[in-house]
Amino acid sequence: MSEQRTAAGAAIAVLAVLTLAACTSTESGQAAADGGYRAPTNNAGTIVLPPPPQNLSLAGVDPCALLTAAQLTGFAVQPGRSIGTDPLFKSPLCAFRFNTEAAGAEYAIDAVTSAGVNYWLSPTLADTVTKVSVAGFPAVTVTSKNSLATGCETAVGVATGQMLIVNDGVQPHDVTVPQSCARTQQVAAAALTTLLTLK
Repeated sequence: MSEQRTAAGAAIAVLAVLTLAACTSTESGQAAADGGYRAPTNNAGTIVLPPPPQNLSLAGVDPCALLTAAQLTGFAVQPGRSIGTDPLFKSPLCAFRFNTEAAGAEYAIDAVTSAGVNYWLSPTLADTVTKVSVAGFPAVTVTSKNSLATGCETAVGVATGQMLIVNDGVQPHDVTVPQSCARTQQVAAAALTTLLTLK
């Protein structure tokens, strides 16, 4: 039962980030004339990402296999376990629970074959979208207003129309958003290293 609750909690945390990303923006919103909410832009539309240096297809890749035993030890996480399918991208999700944190505090790796990293370059999709590079591959970090609770996402363009997403899950109180983004970039880089060995 505890594993089921944890898996459900992880899936809910990932879904919360995706849902909030679709509903939030960088700055405080303004009231529309009809009394509704109008989200301002987050400048993501000005970001231009280069193509990946090589195509690393995620088709058929188990995200739970993307961290080796040595990498698990380095990140102080437990072996990955499937937590079902990403409700937005319909892709496999895997959670790696932190060794020293409560349930829900874990990295989630999402192997997306239905959308590329340019998906995040919508001006109204997330609060903050920042261009980064992960192991030479084009990437962005994505945060929402509640990122202190749900962590930062790093999305890496690994092939045309495909991306690898790493989410930092429920955050300990002493972890800042920049620290969360740095952590997800490190895990994404490790997962890319492993992915290269599978090709």
